[in-house]
Amino acid sequence: MCTVPTTDSGTQGNSGGKLSSQEVPQNRPHVESTIPENKTNKRQRFQNTWEILNHSGLLGIAMKTKELVRLNQVTENQLKRLKEQVQLYTKAMNGNDSQDWQKLEDSMASDERR
Repeated sequence: MCTVPTTDSGTQGNSGGKLSSQEVPQNRPHVESTIPENKTNKRQRFQNTWEILNHSGLLGIAMKTKELVRLNQVTENQLKRLKEQVQLYTKAMNGNDSQDWQKLEDSMASDERR
């Protein structure tokens, strides 16, 4: 048996109430950790985890967290490119080399294509 947190009212979720335990039966047999799991067992474990997270209200939080991590990575990549362009701009402003301006222009053009 596995327990899933619920509120005092008996409904599951994250309404902020005190948590109590509600038993949820596990539908998978016990598998020794030394035996490699087959696809059926992995699928069942995934389904059980999904159901427990969904019933506890944590599935939505996990999915939103995943999306925020993805968006953070996109933003970090954009910031990295911007820093590189600022360095190219500074180099072009301080020097007289037309190739520096071309590198900056190429860098900015590649951002527009993304």
